[in-house]
Parts: sequence; structure tokens; C-alpha cells
Amino acid sequence: MRNYIKEQLLPLPSGIKTPVVYGSSCIIDLFKIIGLSLTKNKISPSHPYKVKVSELNSFLQRIIPIPYDQREEMFKFPQKYYMWGIDKAFLDILEICKKVGASSVIPSNANINQGLILSLTKTL
Repeated sequence: MRNYIKEQLLPLPSGIKTPVVYGSSCIIDLFKIIGLSLTKNKISPSHPYKVKVSELNSFLQRIIPIPYDQREEMFKFPQKYYMWGIDKAFLDILEICKKVGASSVIPSNANINQGLILSLTKTL
């Protein structure tokens, strides 16, 4: 899977040293439930936290060997079966971070529609 992701990222410029915004309607909540350290992100009021890439990678390495059903029991996330694909989702984000030289991930509970509306109103 990692090789496929890297192949898909080839068109992106390398090492541009930019943080990566990772979001959906529940990513901040997920990061809190799995115990990642959220630090204040002063750059954007609509994205108040950031997490070190190294911490996200550390969590990924710990979760990979754990069977899917045990993950569900370890992390009580409101949506059932959410933890089953967490390793794949985090692998995607971590490979993007490596490609662009990101040292942090900015989790977001906003979805793409909220982002578009906020950008149109200039309140990002």
C-alpha cells in the first residue's frame, strides 16, 4: 500500500515544508480519543490544533499489530468500525507529510463544504 501511495504522490513537489491539514467531520475528536497530543495552532482560528508527524507515526506503529476487533474495544469511537481502517488512513497522511516535508498535521473537524464557505467569507 505504501508503494502505491508514493506513486500517486509523485506529481507533488517534494520538501516544500508545509503542514498538512487532515480533516473530515470528526478528525479532532478521533485524535483526542486515541490520545494524540494536540498543541495550539495559532495560525488559523478554524484549525485550532496541530500534532507532530512523529507522534502520529508512533501511534500508527503501535496500532498496526493490533487486530481490528481489539482496536474497536481499545478506542471507544462513536462510529462503529471506524478504527478498522485507521492504519490505512494514517499511512496516507504520513506519506503525504513525508513527501511535502511536513513536521505537523493540522487535524480538522471541518469538511470540504465548510472550508469552501469559510474561504468565500474570508474567515479561515
